[in-house]
Amino acid sequence: MSDLSMAITLLEQGQREEAVRELEAILRRDIDNIAAWRLLAHALDDPREVKECYEHVLRLNPYDPEAIEALRNVEVPEPTSGVPPFFSEDLVELESLPAEPSSEPPLADAISNLLPEDESEPESAPASPRGWFENDTLFFLLILAVIGILVVIVLLVTTPQGVAFLQSILNLFKD
Repeated sequence: MSDLSMAITLLEQGQREEAVRELEAILRRDIDNIAAWRLLAHALDDPREVKECYEHVLRLNPYDPEAIEALRNVEVPEPTSGVPPFFSEDLVELESLPAEPSSEPPLADAISNLLPEDESEPESAPASPRGWFENDTLFFLLILAVIGILVVIVLLVTTPQGVAFLQSILNLFKD
């Protein structure tokens, strides 16, 4: 009898713990055994562990229909607060206590105490003049001029009339 058959028999007989041990032994020898991962998911009671088994099946075969359907249906409980039960009573007691008045001043008062008394709220600084790249209109005109110059250069170089014009200008400087 194969190990998987043994695990199936144990599951059919209701011996879940023995089946889980058998399946875990199979997976220690062959971690990529999809059938063992599926059977282990059926043998486990904890939804988180069941989900992990089916996720492992999907890592091995992303199109496994049983694993896809099972992951849609498995309900994993929301995580708890993480507070150990023996602290719960203390936590409830602390939450029910009234808040003690603080001897410290509120934040705004504390900040105003840090500022010198002759300085009040700083007045807004006058707007600085905008540079070339901060003035939208000037920047647009600059870009437009550069594009225009590039178009003229391209036309002069690529057309016969433009080439003749450039040669005549160069001849002026040769003499």
